[in-house]
Amino acid sequence: ALPAPVAGFRDYIAWLQARDSQAAEGYWRRQLGLLEEPTRLAEGLAAGVKESGHGLLPLLIDGDEFANLRQIAQADKLTVNTLVQAAWTLLLQRYTGSEAVAFGVTVSGRPADLPGAEDMIGLFINTLPIIQVPRADCRIGDWLQGLQQDNLNLREHEATPLADIQRWWGKTGEALFDSLLVFENYPLSEALRQRADDGLRISGGEHSETTNYPLTLAVQSGDTLRVVFDYDRQFFTDEAVAGLAEHFRLLLNQLAAQADERIGQLHCLPPAEQAQLSAWNVWAKRYDECTPVHELIQRQAERQPHAVALLCGGQQLSYAALDTQANRLAHRLIALGVQAESRVAL
Repeated sequence: ALPAPVAGFRDYIAWLQARDSQAAEGYWRRQLGLLEEPTRLAEGLAAGVKESGHGLLPLLIDGDEFANLRQIAQADKLTVNTLVQAAWTLLLQRYTGSEAVAFGVTVSGRPADLPGAEDMIGLFINTLPIIQVPRADCRIGDWLQGLQQDNLNLREHEATPLADIQRWWGKTGEALFDSLLVFENYPLSEALRQRADDGLRISGGEHSETTNYPLTLAVQSGDTLRVVFDYDRQFFTDEAVAGLAEHFRLLLNQLAAQADERIGQLHCLPPAEQAQLSAWNVWAKRYDECTPVHELIQRQAERQPHAVALLCGGQQLSYAALDTQANRLAHRLIALGVQAESRVAL
């Protein structure tokens, strides 16, 4: 005999109707404001021979590698899910060349503040976008903490239908993303092993799951970290996904080990690919140290300040005037936040 249900699906519907829809819309519009274009990973990969059907590529991280990953996450009060999302964010950024990227995540959808939600029978699961703009000069540890907080903020509005979020973006017919990350916190096989001795046994089962997205990452975390890349062969080749998995693994390990470094210092190429790039760089040449041109102009301004430096039509500038204007412009740029290695359009 089953116990009487604490609550029914109608209670969930009532809970939904009582939600502040304007607050949810405001939150998602702010998130969508970060994204200028949809994130299409498939377009960032080299074209290959397209096939039909789906492919599966499992990536297993275990042993000392996973123990180190989990230990660092616990020390920094981070979840493994946060590290996985971060690695996938940076991989999308590197492959697409976009500053802001988006991918889908699945949420259970069962509200923590609704009594009996965990025991209700019904469909609650939802897909939502994670939108991130990691800056190259940002400290890795700070960004990871921010990403984890973004996930907590998202939970406040996780009941929002994806169709509404898509509509608020205003680009009809364009999906926000083409990759989905599913972090499974409740592995079925483990749940079955922990069943009470009630005489029931389940064996010989096979589980097949396919989404409508070209690429889905199914992640299971327990004694190991298992990531299964489920891909549509119309969009991704086997070789491309194998490369994705290897780069993902490298980024994941670096994120955990280099929290005090900057995001821009991370690389996603294995040694073999780095060696290949070096081999292609046949024009590499070391030049002797020389004085930069701006210092040469400054020296000339000190030696011959009144000599003509620039002519343009009927206008001319002396070296002293050129040096003064250059310094004035430099201070203006510094005041605007320009630093060493910043890119400035001319």
